[in-house]
Amino acid sequence: MTVTGVFRSDPNTAEINAKITKADTDHTIAYTQYQIKASEDKAFFVSKLWPSISSGATADLTIINPAGSGKTIHIMTTKMSTTDQAWIRYVIDPTLQGGTQIQPVPFRVGSTATSVAQVIIDVTSYSGGTVAGEEVIPGGSGNKAVGGMDEGLVAFVIPPGHSVLFEVVNKSSNANQISIRVDWWEE
Repeated sequence: MTVTGVFRSDPNTAEINAKITKADTDHTIAYTQYQIKASEDKAFFVSKLWPSISSGATADLTIINPAGSGKTIHIMTTKMSTTDQAWIRYVIDPTLQGGTQIQPVPFRVGSTATSVAQVIIDVTSYSGGTVAGEEVIPGGSGNKAVGGMDEGLVAFVIPPGHSVLFEVVNKSSNANQISIRVDWWEE
């Protein structure tokens, strides 16, 4: 009897392989759909780097779909990176105070397409809204700082008149580099 024969007939292995195949197929379909949207000038991204966020301070980026825009924003991926430990929070429909608007970039190089999204960074404060999720990016302090990245298929769908705030809080004792990137398509 060979070891290979035992694993092939194990029903748990077949079940695990089916789940892996489904996950890979779902990601491939979503990625292919995103490539199509990019070629149709419907895909955009924003990316912002904060080179020095002090301990306890935050970096934030909000995607707003204005009321009456006539389009829905489909967030495909988010990526939040730090050089040290941080907490992440997703807040749906907060009320923002202050901030700076930045322009989304179309994915197709050479495109003059414009996004309906308003993107606000560095809000003075926000209130209300619904916390949709909280996560941690592990890391240490001082010479044990390792930092990390949170990246995933968050898949928020933002209809007109709604928004999502992405907040990264520096939880280390050092100043921290933080970046936030959000990719989406709209139609």
